[in-house]
Amino acid sequence: MDPRAADRAMAHELKAVPDDNKAEAEYKHLADELDQLRTHLEQLHTRKKNIQLINDQVGGWSSRVSKKLADQLDDHTLVNKNANLCQ
Repeated sequence: MDPRAADRAMAHELKAVPDDNKAEAEYKHLADELDQLRTHLEQLHTRKKNIQLINDQVGGWSSRVSKKLADQLDDHTLVNKNANLCQ
């Protein structure tokens, strides 16, 4: 028997089966897609957090402005009422 026959037999057993290559290729493709989706999800979470922060800041600013405006209008209205009463 040829001494290289055992090596050839082992090489034949280790040779990739075409079906295995398709499955491995699909697995690699799906794993890459999963990594991309996880990265995209992380970016979306960061974006959502930033939007909430801006929303809170704008909401606080607008409530302060509306309160100040209401206070000024109330003061102005009282001054006009007092002026009309004096006439």
